[in-house]
Amino acid sequence: MQQAGLQLVPGRECGDCVACCKRLEIVDPLLTKPANVLCKHCTGHGCGIYDARPSACRDWFCHWRVDGNLPDSMRPDKCGVLFSFEREDSPRTIFESFFIVGRSMNDDRSVFDVPPVATFLQTWTQDGAGIVPIYRVWKTGVKSLMYPEGPLAHAIEYPATTPYGSFVVEALGWRARYSEFLGSLGFVPKFWC
Repeated sequence: MQQAGLQLVPGRECGDCVACCKRLEIVDPLLTKPANVLCKHCTGHGCGIYDARPSACRDWFCHWRVDGNLPDSMRPDKCGVLFSFEREDSPRTIFESFFIVGRSMNDDRSVFDVPPVATFLQTWTQDGAGIVPIYRVWKTGVKSLMYPEGPLAHAIEYPATTPYGSFVVEALGWRARYSEFLGSLGFVPKFWC
């Protein structure tokens, strides 16, 4: 999984948040760490090898660091969810070309239903006009598609064969917006059914 190339919010720093130091799996020639295990270099308030940290850490930032519209309460250690923009090199579905993933910090699904997390998710998916797919991860480490979901998701993936014909017009509109958005980031969709 790769972090998408996004710009950092000027002046916004991690502070004492070490959510990524625990929640993420790191696979790098200089550091290998399983998900949900605190990195051996974490001091509890930051990285003990910050200036020499591996590229897997140096190049990765949470959503809070790249979205200036998010309030301080959405910092991962404060809201309980580590959100990030990511993409799969070899997407298995259309939704994995570029997406937001929210990882529960305490392996509890209910954290996605409490403010400010619920407000963030509602803003991103409001009236079905959201452009970026959203996955959530808790307990098992397996990501599940949160938006779009159900018949709309099926119609987006399989517009020519979906049994949810009433969603096809909306699905094609979503695909067009998503494709345009990916193009604006310099990504070419690798998976179109």
